[in-house]
Amino acid sequence: MELNLLIFKEGDWWVAQCLEYDIAAQATGTIRDVVREFQQVFDGRIAACQEERIDPFGLPKAPEYFWKLFKTALKLEFEDKSRPIFHNALRKVRPSKQEIRLSA
Repeated sequence: MELNLLIFKEGDWWVAQCLEYDIAAQATGTIRDVVREFQQVFDGRIAACQEERIDPFGLPKAPEYFWKLFKTALKLEFEDKSRPIFHNALRKVRPSKQEIRLSA
């Protein structure tokens, strides 16, 4: 599984948009804040779908507009590489590849 996250600013809000699945989160503050918010949204979706016994990944991919932005966005690196950006408390989802990019 591959998961890519596009981060961009919209007014006073940071937005984190997953490309492979049309899931997004918003936060004020910092880029780290919106990544943490996205983690909570992503993990919450997986947990809720598991409880309801439905596929958490039965979503369309993000609109093409976000894919185009991602191609020209700056790749972000975080200091703590030991913990995946996308993770699930139940450790059920561990992407083989993950990347976060920042769009101007």
